[in-house]
Amino acid sequence: RRSISGDFEADVTLAGQDKRGMSLNKLQVAGTIIGSQINLAGAAGTIMAAQWDTGSLNAAWVKNVMTKGNRRKHAMAGDFGANLTLTGQDKRGMSLNKLQVAGKIVGSQINVAGGAGTIMAAQWDTGSLTAAWVKNIMTKGNRRDPSITGDMGAELNVAWNINKVLVAGDLSGVWNIGSVNTVTVRGSLIDAQMWLSQGPDNKLKSLGKLSVSNWIDNSRIHSMGNIGSVTAAAIQNSSIFAGTFDWEDNQGAGGVGDGVPDLPEALEVANEWSAAWIQSLTITGKLKSPAGYSLINCNIAAAELKKISICYASLANDGVPFGLSADAIDTLSYKDAGGTSVWTSLSDAVDSFEIQDLKVQLA
Repeated sequence: RRSISGDFEADVTLAGQDKRGMSLNKLQVAGTIIGSQINLAGAAGTIMAAQWDTGSLNAAWVKNVMTKGNRRKHAMAGDFGANLTLTGQDKRGMSLNKLQVAGKIVGSQINVAGGAGTIMAAQWDTGSLTAAWVKNIMTKGNRRDPSITGDMGAELNVAWNINKVLVAGDLSGVWNIGSVNTVTVRGSLIDAQMWLSQGPDNKLKSLGKLSVSNWIDNSRIHSMGNIGSVTAAAIQNSSIFAGTFDWEDNQGAGGVGDGVPDLPEALEVANEWSAAWIQSLTITGKLKSPAGYSLINCNIAAAELKKISICYASLANDGVPFGLSADAIDTLSYKDAGGTSVWTSLSDAVDSFEIQDLKVQLA
């Protein structure tokens, strides 16, 4: 156990451990940890500092890593920029019980052999997390500093499941994960890629629930298995596919790909994709583009689309087809200035239809 009254820049190497497998019970630094390389043969209990700018922690596992900031020193916001490498796990399979950051996580490479409990920060700009599973990830912003909006742009590589992700700002970055139960974004989903490898399983969805307060914009949500519910105010230049990671981008103005995965043929979805479904997709229309649209150049596909509710589509898309493709669509509603139209029990190629460039394709 060690308490440091100022900043801490020393390297620490501890080759032994107690009966609990602990090499370092507690390190508390009143100031900033700067560049320290902390190498432990066993585990660490709690490492706490006002800020941890750079450096690394290499250990079997760690209970708590915390930065608290210093309200008297504006420059010491409680940011965290160290790398964590945790090669073991406790009896619960946990490598990192809690990472609590008062400021931003900036560039940290967090690699843990087992699970991670709660990772919480005001913002998580860059860096990555690699873990077997994660309980909770939260960014909460900072009411005292409007520039810290609670955005999250980290790369996530999680073999199994993430229970919950709550983002106070915008969410971007690349996710390669097994599954996630709940994702709540209070801003927009922008330039995001979610690759969800969990296959079709009625007990475990690849994506349980995604709620986006604003736009889904230039994003890919692609799963090998089932998707529960997706809700957003508006969506543009994005794709939501359940049942495959394969996609092509050959269609666009002038025959050049436009960066959005093409609308697949319904027969391809029915015969070549896994038998996955999307429970519900709702575009509320609470936000619109300057031209008055809430759905622009987006493609949604799965073997079964159970309940789809979309509105205010930009129907003229430079001749590029966009829309829905499935083996079956249980219920589809479309709202525009003229009212709401509803179609049910679409299950055959003859049920396919189009409204200008908006296509609804059935196998």
